[in-house]
Amino acid sequence: MLLREALIPLGGRLGPVPGGQGVLDYAPLDRELPFLQRVALVDWGMHAMWSVRGPGATKLLHNTLTSDVQGLGMGRSQPSLLLSAKGKVQGVLLVARHADDHLDLLCESACAATARPVLERYCAVGKSPFEDRGQELGLLLLLGPEAPSIVRRALECEAPDLGQVVETPAGNVLLHAGLAGPPGFLLMVRKEQAREAWDRLLAECKASGGGPVGWAGVEGARVRAGIPRFGSECTEDSLPGEAGLDAPITYTKGCFVGQEVVARIKNLGHVNKLCVQLASQAPLQAGDALHADGTEVGKVTSVALGPGVPAALAVVRREHAQPGTALEAPGGKAEVRRLAQLT
Repeated sequence: MLLREALIPLGGRLGPVPGGQGVLDYAPLDRELPFLQRVALVDWGMHAMWSVRGPGATKLLHNTLTSDVQGLGMGRSQPSLLLSAKGKVQGVLLVARHADDHLDLLCESACAATARPVLERYCAVGKSPFEDRGQELGLLLLLGPEAPSIVRRALECEAPDLGQVVETPAGNVLLHAGLAGPPGFLLMVRKEQAREAWDRLLAECKASGGGPVGWAGVEGARVRAGIPRFGSECTEDSLPGEAGLDAPITYTKGCFVGQEVVARIKNLGHVNKLCVQLASQAPLQAGDALHADGTEVGKVTSVALGPGVPAALAVVRREHAQPGTALEAPGGKAEVRRLAQLT
């Protein structure tokens, strides 16, 4: 965490988050949630940042990851997956293409330790240098409807469109994309500029009625948006379709690692479990069992804390995943709202 010295005086409560240490919260959740409805600033630096370079970098990642990397335009980003040969999810990533021989990879923190050695091995074989940028860069996240105006005032550039990647006047990379949560503006900021960028963004956020938000607040926003995350809805033993991760797969692009398995499932069968969003009568906890007619049919994987109708994500058997399906949960009934999907 590059900004620890700036966050603790703000009341940041440090604790374990997926992939390491992070700020859990700055204040009770009922005080942070209004910021998410206007503009929230988040230290998102627990996630991994890597670069792949060299003449064959684009082709190598295209043949390794599930998305159409070769079809990705310069200055654009897209979600992607790293699969095993058996089609199991090993990494959930965001790919940003700067040039044909330069791509950045942002990887969800919970799967970075699994994905990194696999990617390093492929890059070594393909002679495309793999570089860990985590020691030189911080990652800041702006969320909320006021975020575009904060970008213009604090970073002195136009807010990029969804999927667009731009360079700020200060020479940092700004993306409009989602990473382990709802889409927002991700600033990859050089270490020596991180504190100044944080202070400028925070001042503008406060002037607009927003403020800093910790992991718990963003996690709740993710659950309420119905977005699955590695480490909760997905593990190394999950097929993409079981965890709501089909969207980053381009089935028509040709071969990639794990392609044969996921193509066979799409064309000839289906997965037996699906990821869903729930509304419940009483607050749930991750790990709670869900039943139908006395039989366990799934488990709660993530919950959104705070006021309002209790919301959660769960992985359930396919036949119980239709919207409107009532399930038995601790403390009362839970109803399937919709399928959870990474978009």
